Amino acid sequence: HGYYEERSRIPYVRTDNRAIARLGAEHLLGLGLKRFAFCNHPPTRSNGWAKERAEEFCKYINEAGYDCQVYTGRHNPVRNWRRSQTSLQQWLRKLVRPVGMMACDDSRARHVLQACLAGGVRVPEDIALVGVDNDDIMCELTRPPLTSVEQGAVGVGREAAAILDRMMGGKLPQ
Repeated sequence: HGYYEERSRIPYVRTDNRAIARLGAEHLLGLGLKRFAFCNHPPTRSNGWAKERAEEFCKYINEAGYDCQVYTGRHNPVRNWRRSQTSLQQWLRKLVRPVGMMACDDSRARHVLQACLAGGVRVPEDIALVGVDNDDIMCELTRPPLTSVEQGAVGVGREAAAILDRMMGGKLPQ
């Protein structure tokens, strides 16, 4: 995985990235689309979760009999924002539409929405877009409002707190 150590003695609670990707894929397949894409972040040591989502989304789409294109782009600190948006717009223009697209998270989905707006690509008519996190503010303030998969962050937090509570009571994590 790279972003966490499976054999570590330190407990690690995380979301089920494969289930998240499958939910996004099922939603887009349910719309009757035949072309698919995944917009990811460039890989780092700390975002293996994004790679898991991309791999599982493409696997699910492939198993349904369709191809899936993946875009990662480059790291986009503020000083490279214009260049990264131009690169994203160029990729979006090359996609045969309509296309169902999942972004690795809501912030990446917002990047896609901004690139679509700047490049004259219609959402959801040309690109049906799904994000991840279900961030209320981000989803409601974008135009059009963003469809997003809830990743269960509250449940992850509760489980992590329960493990910590057991550890503080002297019990080893399971």
